[in-house]
Amino acid sequence: MQTSHPVFNRRVLLVLLLVMVGACASLAKTLNIGADLVLNTELALGGDLVLHGLVAITLGYATYWATPKQYLFIPFYKFPPLLYLMLCLVVIDEVSQAFFPQRQFSVEDMVINVIGLLFGAFCCRCWFKFRQNSL
Repeated sequence: MQTSHPVFNRRVLLVLLLVMVGACASLAKTLNIGADLVLNTELALGGDLVLHGLVAITLGYATYWATPKQYLFIPFYKFPPLLYLMLCLVVIDEVSQAFFPQRQFSVEDMVINVIGLLFGAFCCRCWFKFRQNSL
């Protein structure tokens, strides 16, 4: 009989992969190594804000989806603990841009990141509730 660790499951690997992709894109722009690829992706999608929104919504959904189920039904947790970590990471990433001359701190980017994470988690929660009620 297999038992899973209550804090870590295989789905967390997907979230870590998404975080690594986002971190690499941010570092690419900061260090100007492959920044043109990130900028071209932003332009192709419709701009910086669209890319921030899509990544944040995807990360929020995946974060809620990857949270072990026992955390989702504890009344104390309004949001999964992993989502709190993601919220901290996106705020730290955006605030740290103020300290690099080639980057620019943007309140809009930070707000879109936070709202996107919360919206993605909310969509996943609604999907779970819908699936649970339809069974």
